[in-house]
Amino acid sequence: MKVDLKNKNKTERGNAMSSIYSELLERVDKGAKFKIDLVQKTLKIDGKEIVLEGNLIEKGELIHMGIMPSSPIEILEQLYANYKRSVPSSHHNGNKPYFKADSIEDLTDDEIAFNWNRNFAQAAIEGYVLLGGLIWTDDKHWFWQSENYPELVVLSEWI
Repeated sequence: MKVDLKNKNKTERGNAMSSIYSELLERVDKGAKFKIDLVQKTLKIDGKEIVLEGNLIEKGELIHMGIMPSSPIEILEQLYANYKRSVPSSHHNGNKPYFKADSIEDLTDDEIAFNWNRNFAQAAIEGYVLLGGLIWTDDKHWFWQSENYPELVVLSEWI
């Protein structure tokens, strides 16, 4: 299952659901620069602070996933799969990524032609983690590791 985040914010009536997450993805898709710091819990889009130290600066809902057929972990894993196989962007946003992606040499010709660009994929997964796609319920562990993608690790301090 691929998560289609470029069209995910439509309701059954076709009205757009506004959220900070959808704004992030829309603006990054149009070339905006972003900076996400999962430790400090901040988000900047084109230099403008949107979330600062976990506090929302802009009005709006953080994230609206609507009715999704998957659990938050399945969505995270699909976002990671999209990020891992994303195409490195010609203009990198300068942010050190929190997750590991494959190099362009590891991608097939079809993946290079059709997969998400790296900046968008990075904004999608990091924004999902920052803006409330996950809830940490395990106080006994300081990280979670995916069984499907062992290199996908989320630290409790990011949530």
